[in-house]
Amino acid sequence: MTLLLQTCRRIALTVATIVVGSLLPLSAALAADEYQAVPDKDPTTIAANPFIAGAYGFIWVALLVYVISIARGLGRANAEIAELKRKLGN
Repeated sequence: MTLLLQTCRRIALTVATIVVGSLLPLSAALAADEYQAVPDKDPTTIAANPFIAGAYGFIWVALLVYVISIARGLGRANAEIAELKRKLGN
């Protein structure tokens, strides 16, 4: 693995950790303030929370894969540039 790819992974994981860590207390506080019991709840309804969490997880994973693929492409381009410079004698 190249140094650039490792750096991109560290940055992406740090950003994801900061974002998730900062949003969890906020979401818990909002949920506690706005929760109201529904007396006549239809038993056929499905809770949306797992789907929302899954959607956010999917988006973060997709973003991380995108950043990693861009970093890998950049690494290959830099390697090609270095090889061309070597061939040209610069």
